[in-house]
Order: sequence, then structure tokens, then C-alpha cells
Amino acid sequence: VVSTYIDKQVLTSLVSDLILQAVHDAYDVAVVFSNDADVAPGIQAAHALGKRVWVASCQVDKMSRSLRRSAWAVLDLSSEVGALDATDAGDVVGLRVPSSPEEIDEEICRELRRAQSHFEEGGGFVGAHYFLHRWKGHKIPETSDGRRQALQRLIEEGRVETYEVDGKAAVRVAEVL
Repeated sequence: VVSTYIDKQVLTSLVSDLILQAVHDAYDVAVVFSNDADVAPGIQAAHALGKRVWVASCQVDKMSRSLRRSAWAVLDLSSEVGALDATDAGDVVGLRVPSSPEEIDEEICRELRRAQSHFEEGGGFVGAHYFLHRWKGHKIPETSDGRRQALQRLIEEGRVETYEVDGKAAVRVAEVL
């Protein structure tokens, strides 16, 4: 019983600090090391205050779905810890943002596949509006215009297709026959 009480105090303190520091504009990006879903509301509050909160874990497979959804991005440290080197740490954890249209298009396809997998688990689909404006992916353009341009290129190339579900526009990676 005592360990649960102490654990809740730690999580409460973490969430409190996350929000308080966001209000005071003390950070732009925070990285939270946790798998606990109790942190998710604090992360969502920080996002509402214009901050990005990433979640890092050595056990991403055990991360709660709500925590994964609330994170701006998830860093899987399990395979990276041994590979880290002071000279290439940024590349190892995937922080390099693609700059060429080809690299951006590849990342858009990767993120769209991830979104498809995420929503298909619940029987849903990837709404075009949602993907353009709300989907969180750290290697794709942040602006909806940048995402729209990349999606348009991919649609024209036949790599992404649009379709309609219940009167809503949806997108998916085109299946190669």
C-alpha cells in the first residue's frame, strides 16, 4: 500500500511540474520517462499550452494506449541504449528531420501506415483532416500545408489514395499489386 501511495505522489508531482513549467514557459519540449497512463492527462494539458511532450521508455510494448496517444512522439530506448554514442546520439534516436521532398514523402508514408495500424485496431480509418491537422509524428512536416503538399505528391504518384467513409474523406497508403 505504501509503495502505491508513494508512486502516486511521484506521478502527481511529475504531472504538476509538467503543467506548471509549461505555464511558466520554462520549456518547449519535455521528455517524460514513463509507461504509466496516469501521466497522459498532464501531457495533454501541456500540449494544450503549446508544448510538446515526448514519452521515452525501454518497454514501449508495455506502454498504455492512452499514454502513447497523448505523446507527441514515443522514443523506444530498448534497442537504442547500447548504440548511443556522443557523436551520433541525435541520429540514433531519430531526431534528424528529413529535408528533401523524397525523404518527407517516405516519412509521410511511414506515418500514414502507423496511423492506419493505430486506427484499424479499433475498426476505424485515418481521416484526411485528422492526419493533416492532428496526427503526431516527429519526422513529418508540422504544418498542415506541408503535410498537404506531401500527400498531394503521393496521391499524384499513386502511392496514397483517398476514399470516403460515412461522408468523411479518408486516406491510406495505396496497396501495390
